[in-house]
Amino acid sequence: MIGPKAIIHLDNLIHNYQLIKEKVQNKRVMAVVKANAYGHGAVPVAKALESVGVDWFGVFTPEEGIALRQGGVLGNILVFCRFNRQFLPKAMEWNLTLNITSEDDLMDLKEFHAATGSSPAVHIKIDTGMTRLGLPVETASSFFKLSVMLVDNQRDDKHYYTPAAATSTKRLDLLQLVISLQDTIQEDSGHFR
Repeated sequence: MIGPKAIIHLDNLIHNYQLIKEKVQNKRVMAVVKANAYGHGAVPVAKALESVGVDWFGVFTPEEGIALRQGGVLGNILVFCRFNRQFLPKAMEWNLTLNITSEDDLMDLKEFHAATGSSPAVHIKIDTGMTRLGLPVETASSFFKLSVMLVDNQRDDKHYYTPAAATSTKRLDLLQLVISLQDTIQEDSGHFR
């Protein structure tokens, strides 16, 4: 007996991506390819989408990100799972972006940078209401201030967090965005508009 089969037509996938790009008015789109692209083949799916301009891919574990790199994917790769300091060397070696969600994560990153002189890119994850993973929005403002202070004390801040704020003006804009987001959520009884 033969079980069910999924036949993936990469040309249809590309067509669907192009429809999405039209709808979001050419804003950047991250292709989530965790769990082997939900069983559809992470490397072929990512390479097909990369060929038409997708430059961010989401995976759950560093191992999934490494598999994409080994398969020839060049775009940015964000690892969704909870930060673990043991991921730092792999993230550096394979150019993976890690999630950070706490001051402990930030301190681990700072220690790694002090020991090695470099650090991987990181994404500061804010809990937007799903309560799975992320920095509580109430503490986001103070967390961003701490992260900017740590970044300002490093020689090379471009690898310290994403979005990588290359100038102090951009960092201030980012802080203002977080403070504004926090105020909006509090005014609206904890719900996004």
